[in-house]
Order: sequence, then C-alpha cells, then structure tokens
Amino acid sequence: MGGYFLGAMRVAEVLEPLVMGEIARLGQAETLDRARLTLGVNLVPYPVESPSMMIHTSYAYTVNQGVDADDNRFIIQLAVGF
Repeated sequence: MGGYFLGAMRVAEVLEPLVMGEIARLGQAETLDRARLTLGVNLVPYPVESPSMMIHTSYAYTVNQGVDADDNRFIIQLAVGF
C-alpha cells in the first residue's frame, strides 16, 4: 500500500519543473517501507515543430527503512509521441 503526488507546471514554452513524492509500504514489516522524493525538469526543445517531444531529467532520493542502503538516481529520458 502506498501513494504518491506529482506536481508540474509549464513556466515557459520549453520548460516544465516537477516535484514528486512517493511512499510505499511493501509488507507487514516496516523494514520493507521506503519513501522517495524526485525533483526534475521537462524540456520541450521544439515546441512548435514537435510539441510531443520531451526531454525529462530528474534526480530521485530514496530512503529505505530496512537494511537496504538509501539510493540516489539521476534519470534522463527522451519521449516522443506520435
């Protein structure tokens, strides 16, 4: 059981900052629980020529309650809709 929130707002034609938080309860033991905070930016490099193309960059920090170490992730994705 868990949940998440995601907030993003296009502040310029090519720029959309975002923030996301997640909490997961993965079993009866608290040692399986984890929480993640993600900060990122979506870039639309060609808003007129290709408005469905987006470059997503983000940094995520995960806090694990159990024996797993906390982890950091840097993600870059290219998405194209057609």
